[in-house]
Amino acid sequence: MKRRLTIVTSLLLAVALLIFVALIGGHGSASAQQQGQPQSNRNAQVGSPKRPGQPPSVNNNVAGINRQTFQVTSVTLKADNPSPTGPCPLNVVFHGSITANGAGTVTYVFQGSDGSRSPVQTLAFRAAGTQRVSTTWTPRGALPSPYLGSETILILSPNELQSNSKTGSFTLTCTPSSGTTQPSNQPARGLFRVVLNGFTVNNESDDDILEGDGRGDEVFITSDSWLVNRDGTDRPLTRIRTRVMGDPNGHPERVAAGTKSPGPLNTNLEAVIGGLQTGDVFPTRPPWRRTRDIQTDRPPIVLWQGSLTFGQDMVVIAPIIWEWDSDDVSASQRSVDTGLPAWFERHKPDLMRFIGLVWPADRSPVFGPYSISLGGKAGTRPIGYREAGTSPGATDFSTDYLAIVGVALTYDSAVKAADRVELGVRGLCQLRYIDANDGGNYTLYLQVERLDSH
Repeated sequence: MKRRLTIVTSLLLAVALLIFVALIGGHGSASAQQQGQPQSNRNAQVGSPKRPGQPPSVNNNVAGINRQTFQVTSVTLKADNPSPTGPCPLNVVFHGSITANGAGTVTYVFQGSDGSRSPVQTLAFRAAGTQRVSTTWTPRGALPSPYLGSETILILSPNELQSNSKTGSFTLTCTPSSGTTQPSNQPARGLFRVVLNGFTVNNESDDDILEGDGRGDEVFITSDSWLVNRDGTDRPLTRIRTRVMGDPNGHPERVAAGTKSPGPLNTNLEAVIGGLQTGDVFPTRPPWRRTRDIQTDRPPIVLWQGSLTFGQDMVVIAPIIWEWDSDDVSASQRSVDTGLPAWFERHKPDLMRFIGLVWPADRSPVFGPYSISLGGKAGTRPIGYREAGTSPGATDFSTDYLAIVGVALTYDSAVKAADRVELGVRGLCQLRYIDANDGGNYTLYLQVERLDSH
């Protein structure tokens, strides 16, 4: 009997112990749920314990959690002496740093504003941190004095990143000394031309219901150019102007362009087609590809041809397409005649900063839109009209303006533009003209070509 009581007592104690364990476990699960941490999330939070100032450590091997991507987070380069002076030739020493966020291999190059580029360099990181780098820039040829240049670090991998060219800029002033001569090779120089191949009518302009000046649009194109030297002097070049293109009926001086509708019969009893409307192109389709000989009074027409020297000069070309209304000189024409030279002088410093810089191979040399004030919109007017106060940073809310676009070519940007391909054509640049007044919308197609052997 005593033995049975002992056995029963033991069983009761065992059962009580099991109940106690179950209660403790249930309380723990409830606590986790009350804290809003499902069991699966808690299991995912493994790794080294958190230390002050560090985010929680995460096990990168857990499914669904990615490793931190290795990348360069910062790159700097600066000249030891940004204003070296002395006898020619002078070298410039640079020191900089590359910072990465982890272990891995970085590839990079040093590149100069004179077009120089070092062989690909390699830097191994065993952990996150910063490593120091250095390079020496050496003149590749005869340079103007003073010479404004810059050197940068371009990270190639694991991600693309470039140091600030302003931080890496320098001004070199050197003078020939006895027994010392500058390198005999001259700065790179090339012969280029810019041709207006044609245009597209994306949307024809609104016209009077009687179309007294002809069916559809009648347009002509002007182009102003300036040759700019690195010292700030410039030379305006002769303005290019085409003949009026559109409906030739009753206007034999016009170039027949467009498909608005056939007009009356000509002397050969043929219906003359003309008048530019939405969807038309000139001179041929596609208008960006030149298939005809170059002309002097209509596209394809040369807007500029000449030589450019690296680090010494540039050319600025600003074409404008006009909707013709009459031969009387309009207020818009007078505004452009006076406003365009003033616009150029105002923005010349902005454009000149590209002289001597390396131009990105994938970047178009198209600039704008800039703006000049217009004196009115009656009569012959440029396509590209904008309402007063709508230009970026506008301060004048009473004067309407014209949006100016064009191309700015240094030696380096001309070389890159001539090799760049758009719409299957090497050297192509597109200029868009959109008018807020009468709905006109045109695209001009310019082609940059290098003419000398290189």
